[in-house]
Amino acid sequence: MVASQAAHHLVHVFMNPIARWLLGRRFYYGWVVTGAAGMAMFSGAPLAVSSISVFVIPISEEFGWTRTAFAGAISLASLVGAMVGPLMGRWTDKHGGRFLLGGGTAVVGFAMLGLSFVHNLVLFYLLLIIGRGMMMSVENLVGTTTVSKWFVRRRALANALAMLSSRAGLGLWPALAAFLFTIGDWRLAMQVIGTLVLVFSLVPMVLIVARRPEDLNLGLDGDAPVELMDDGTGASVVQAGEQEWTARQALRTRAFWLLTFASMATAVCGAGLGVHRIPYFIERGMDPVQAGPLLISFAAGMGVGGFAAAYLSTRISLRKVLALLMFLWMGLIVALLNIPINPIIFVYAFAEGMMLGGFLAMNPVIYALYFGRGSLGTIRGLSHPMVLGANAFGPIYAAVIYDATGQSYTIAFMSFGAFMGLSALLALFAKPPKPLRTAAAL
Repeated sequence: MVASQAAHHLVHVFMNPIARWLLGRRFYYGWVVTGAAGMAMFSGAPLAVSSISVFVIPISEEFGWTRTAFAGAISLASLVGAMVGPLMGRWTDKHGGRFLLGGGTAVVGFAMLGLSFVHNLVLFYLLLIIGRGMMMSVENLVGTTTVSKWFVRRRALANALAMLSSRAGLGLWPALAAFLFTIGDWRLAMQVIGTLVLVFSLVPMVLIVARRPEDLNLGLDGDAPVELMDDGTGASVVQAGEQEWTARQALRTRAFWLLTFASMATAVCGAGLGVHRIPYFIERGMDPVQAGPLLISFAAGMGVGGFAAAYLSTRISLRKVLALLMFLWMGLIVALLNIPINPIIFVYAFAEGMMLGGFLAMNPVIYALYFGRGSLGTIRGLSHPMVLGANAFGPIYAAVIYDATGQSYTIAFMSFGAFMGLSALLALFAKPPKPLRTAAAL
């Protein structure tokens, strides 16, 4: 209790005036943290696969690069993000997400500015690896983990809100890039976007002033604060009923591995389609100018999907929500192979966005539901290398198939459909782990 009061005092001493004023308002400060994390995730979106996809054709045509060469940079960047994931997760548990979200977003901005000056493949790889590697940790690990530590009952809604900011970036950044293509070239687009990202990186540094509500003498969800109690197993139990698993304990559960494998299967498909969806439509006759509006439709679907999945989670179990999303996504991928190039592609993009948005919003929630808040970053960080390794595989796999089969995506997309079916089955069988007391007694 004394340590908690001391931490609370130190936070207030070093708190900036904006955060201090917001903390004094009647609304729960966790929503401020959610907004700041969402802004960081929004600002990292220019290096997400869907955003990068609008640069594939102009950059490849200028330098004469194959799809495999371009996608290789994306895949290597994902692998770098995978390697730093465990460190990012552990840091978030110990120190909070403030510096990782603000600093990580700034790295994305500098990388974008650097990319605008590249003239060779080596420098392109280096800058994309640095920027996208950091973005992957900010988007997929640190942001959602930071938000999850402030909520229990409203965790699904809070993550859906944070993801909405991120998905807005997936729509708005490519749209801005497409507009800038009309008045300049891809280099101008990189420069403008990189500058804006640097400005936005200040938001989490100003607004995220504590790693969890207890540091500010606040309770979860805006309730009265509670103390953590030792349950005799080396973990802690919140009085509200949520158990706190250690990373070692989580690794021994079947649920952790099933969720991780389901995330891996989804990552293969999500990243692969994210990079190659726009080129696929353009080569089948879509006007390149429509890339921006198509990605806005996709991003809008992701935002809606997060809230729809959060609502479904109040009616059925989260694992069933995830399984349903993946099963429906499998059907959409089958439809993609024969979809006509007319306005229906915008409906398709919205529907696919709903499936991915729902999964991304609820995936961190189910980890927190199963394993608690205390070591959430560390636990998710341990799965991060495997998930991002799968994420790296998707784009390069599709590119190799495309180049090897006479510029056809058919086999790659059929494989993605199979991965989504596998993901649905894995999620369905990922039942909650046995309570810690029961597990310790066995």
